Amino acid sequence: MPAATLAELVRARLARCTGVIARRRDQSSNSSLVVYRPLQALFVPSPRHKGRIVLIGDAVHATTPHLGQGAAPVAELLEAFMQRRYAGCKLIPDPSL
Repeated sequence: MPAATLAELVRARLARCTGVIARRRDQSSNSSLVVYRPLQALFVPSPRHKGRIVLIGDAVHATTPHLGQGAAPVAELLEAFMQRRYAGCKLIPDPSL
């Protein structure tokens, strides 16, 4: 896209938005401040482990920036992740469980 028109394009694409997005849209007037770059995907093939080391999360399957902007219920997801792993991790220092 032409660099000189990026702010105009952002405003046009966000024209139907309201609230916080509308306020940010209306502040978009300087095309030189609009970040526009090609997107890259990252998906590391198996195996994702070696010895006692395993890669998880964005280390092996990073999303594009606009798919990973915090729209998910992060607190709930982290709690669910912790609940799945806690007992197994605690078993290592406390084998009486």
